Amino acid sequence: MTWLSAKLLLIVITLLTVCAQISEAFCIHNRMEDLDTQISVYQVDMDVNLKFKKQIMKGESECCDWKDKSCNRSRTQGARVEFNIDVTFGNVPNQRIRAVVKCDAGDAINVEGSSSEDLKVVCQDSNGGTQDGLVRA
Repeated sequence: MTWLSAKLLLIVITLLTVCAQISEAFCIHNRMEDLDTQISVYQVDMDVNLKFKKQIMKGESECCDWKDKSCNRSRTQGARVEFNIDVTFGNVPNQRIRAVVKCDAGDAINVEGSSSEDLKVVCQDSNGGTQDGLVRA
């Protein structure tokens, strides 16, 4: 095995490992355009002591294994999970909106946009399929 093929094999193994980890968790990504935009996420369909609750700055993500009962009561991939997401826009003083979001456990949940007018929440499954996750804002 040449050095190049060994390096390529190592890259492929690393990518497969990362993909396997991602497919086992729901991850919420702050993809808002403004650098000062922060999202606060908390699960609404769980007991107070068990729910997923995070602050996520722009460009950051937080994940939780869908098999973890503190993130997904049923521990079933594809079960619906519901969140309240509060978006605070750093470029507009005192502007904050709350979005109710429903996606499947195991999805990547992308919070996107540049203002309250174009806020989008997209649920993306492990096969790349997408759906609108925003129930109301």
